[in-house]
Amino acid sequence: MKAVLRWYLVVFGIACALIALAHILIGPSTIIGANTPNATLDGDLRFSMLLFLAYGIACVWAARDLDRHAGLIHLLMLVFFAGGLVRLLTVAYSGWPHWFYVAMLVVELVTPLIYSPLLQKATGRPATADLAALTRQGFPLRTKENIMLAGFIAYHYPRPHYRDEFFRRVEGVARVFRSAPGFLSADCWLTADGETVVCVAKAESREALEAAIILRHSPQTRLALDAEFGEAPPGVVDGTNTELFARPHLVHQLVSR
Repeated sequence: MKAVLRWYLVVFGIACALIALAHILIGPSTIIGANTPNATLDGDLRFSMLLFLAYGIACVWAARDLDRHAGLIHLLMLVFFAGGLVRLLTVAYSGWPHWFYVAMLVVELVTPLIYSPLLQKATGRPATADLAALTRQGFPLRTKENIMLAGFIAYHYPRPHYRDEFFRRVEGVARVFRSAPGFLSADCWLTADGETVVCVAKAESREALEAAIILRHSPQTRLALDAEFGEAPPGVVDGTNTELFARPHLVHQLVSR
């Protein structure tokens, strides 16, 4: 589903950008069913379409990573929906526009009502959580100078008969971390000697890391992991099960400098 949502957002953003460019470069003659406006309306249209161009570019940019940019995408859908509501003012003040713009009104109102719920299903998080994360962390376009990364590196020592099963389980856990807002990466590796499973995770902030850990230990996540990989044996979380692990897990917390 994520691939479909990603490509839809790319096509949607490109369409918005092309419509905006047409209005900017050609002018009011691109408005179907409208009379020739004066210079004031001409200038106002071209100016507002520059904002619409930026909107389309933002959609394409956010489509690169639906999990990380979910909050921004929900915000963009909310803005699009609000634009449809504002278009209803035309009906209230001037009557119904050309049929093409009636169809556009339907698209503006329906698209967010379909896309946002599907995105929530794909990420496994409510839109309110992603929007809250967006307001808490700020716009996700950051530089190394204004961001403090947080993460951890974990060493696991499963015994040979349990290694493959454990590796699949920690890959599932890494997938949960990657789906969390503000999480940049979570990957699992096996050392060359095949004895140690190493997991490295990185988040945009300490708060994002803590939120992901809470998500990892939530009842819903535990049930989902148990349904996929079977119920976890005792002592798997910390590596204290001596039948399955040669030694307890070793975890180092990381911060950027």
